[in-house]
Amino acid sequence: MNRKIKAYQAIIYIVLFYLAAVLFLLGPGKLLEKDRLLAGAENPVGTVEVREDQQVQQVLIAEGDYLRYLELYVTSPKSPGEYYHLLVYDENNEMLINRDFELKADEVPGFVRIPLGIDTTRGTAYVWQLQGKSEPLELSYENTGETGLTCFGSYYVLADSTSTQMETQNIVMRLVYTDKPSAAVMMILKTILCVVAAAFILAAVYLSPKQPKLNNKITWRFVHWVTAGPLITVGTAVLLWEVYGRRAFGGKPDDLIVYGLGIALFFAFSAWVLFSRRGSKYHPPFEEMLTEQGMDWLQAAAFAGVLLGGIHYMNALYQNQQNLAYREVLSWAAFLILTMVSPAVLFSKKGGRRALIGLIAGGIWYVGQKAGRGQCQPHLYGSAVWIYGAFGDFQKYAPLAGLSGGRICTLLYFLSGLEQKETSVEQLLQWRDVKLCTGSRVRICEKTVPCVGVFEI
Repeated sequence: MNRKIKAYQAIIYIVLFYLAAVLFLLGPGKLLEKDRLLAGAENPVGTVEVREDQQVQQVLIAEGDYLRYLELYVTSPKSPGEYYHLLVYDENNEMLINRDFELKADEVPGFVRIPLGIDTTRGTAYVWQLQGKSEPLELSYENTGETGLTCFGSYYVLADSTSTQMETQNIVMRLVYTDKPSAAVMMILKTILCVVAAAFILAAVYLSPKQPKLNNKITWRFVHWVTAGPLITVGTAVLLWEVYGRRAFGGKPDDLIVYGLGIALFFAFSAWVLFSRRGSKYHPPFEEMLTEQGMDWLQAAAFAGVLLGGIHYMNALYQNQQNLAYREVLSWAAFLILTMVSPAVLFSKKGGRRALIGLIAGGIWYVGQKAGRGQCQPHLYGSAVWIYGAFGDFQKYAPLAGLSGGRICTLLYFLSGLEQKETSVEQLLQWRDVKLCTGSRVRICEKTVPCVGVFEI
């Protein structure tokens, strides 16, 4: 932070930083996207109740590429503060949304805005479904022919295991779509920004020999203040507005407290890193820090990946999503083991040999899985583990005491097949001598267990 660079170099870094920030806002930040409200005549002719034993479905045809909000006209006076369940399906009956939402006290009676945030295809049918809680919810409906729109379909009442279609009628609602500029406009705008940034950089380099001020020394700390300081401040303000202003992530008090604590910790830690003084006279360069601490950073990232995979598993709606999350956790766990090995050993010739043999073992594994169509192929899988275990002895380097490379590989394969097995992970980790037989059984110390699905992924 106290290292010094020339002023014109600082200008180059600052220009590049803000160029990247603006390009991010134009792309993922969706800065130029605008909301478009789609609504009909809104002439209610009656109401329908949503209860625990009675659900309401509404069909609609997408009129945009991104459906941001759904607004429903609610008339029940006791609904404010209550939570209701929302489901959204596409034309293939795939579930897109499955969550609760809260009715705010100042919105009833009137239109209640429900965040959706789903990508849609123009001309494609979608269905939203409301399920009641303890307090019934009253929704207004109107005659579809009087709305002046062709994108509203009929609504359905689901009760007593039957579905009743209310023809020529739909729930009174508003749809808020988000429209973005065309690809050509975005390309022209980004090109102009890049040209302007390049002009500033070239001007700084060209004028540096002629302007002594451009060669003055400036600390890296000042560059960080000018770049990261506004980024942290604006980012924190945006997060607070999204959480407490727009209630984009729900309005449950417990959730708001957790979100607030997370944002506060983020701001406090970032501000401390950015603005704290450095008293040491020696400041190692980034390359040296990367060499000494790079594996520690990767290890922290691997731990975060394992946690993220667990979150994806818990939030998965379908079996295939759970399977992907399950493999995500295993992949990050394997990467975590690699981060526990020193870089000198990992990137040595022996490390390259182990990687090559690991690829061969992985190929045998893949062929075995594909040939068996997910069924256990103990001979092929056993060969893959044996090949890697014979040449990949990480016992000297891995902190998992008593586990060689072959045993680690066997352990990972075994863990990948623990679904609905009686063997516990804790018990497995206590067994040190893990060996794979060429037959259809796995011998663990003096215990023998069947190989049914052991290596199934």
